[in-house]
Amino acid sequence: MRSFIGTIATFAPLALAAPRGLSTRGGEPGCTSISFSDFAWNVEAFTYHASYTFSTPAHQISSGTVDFNITNPAFPDKVSCSGYSTQLSDFFYGNFDYQCEQPDGSNIKTTFAFSRPSGRLDVNQTWTCTDEDPQYP
Repeated sequence: MRSFIGTIATFAPLALAAPRGLSTRGGEPGCTSISFSDFAWNVEAFTYHASYTFSTPAHQISSGTVDFNITNPAFPDKVSCSGYSTQLSDFFYGNFDYQCEQPDGSNIKTTFAFSRPSGRLDVNQTWTCTDEDPQYP
């Protein structure tokens, strides 16, 4: 699993965000502080699945799916990501962005692109922090 975390290469330039008004409490770091500190995304339950069906010897119906969950320290709720492709033969080449499902009530936006041949997972995630000065998130 760590190899996928290491392959996350394209990130939004930390367009800071605070999930649901995360605030600094009792010395705990807030969203803004966490976003600029030792920051790492966590990818969980990454699965790639390929399906090849032949309706006749000369006619192939094939597709691939990729699914995973991602969290980050500034936004601890899991974001669910999945993609579906029919591009032969590895299905995912990093040339399409897929939308992830954001948790209810959040302002986080996440997209990803995946290349099966290289194993590269590019994630673009934006969020807004309002813990330091809500007037200027």
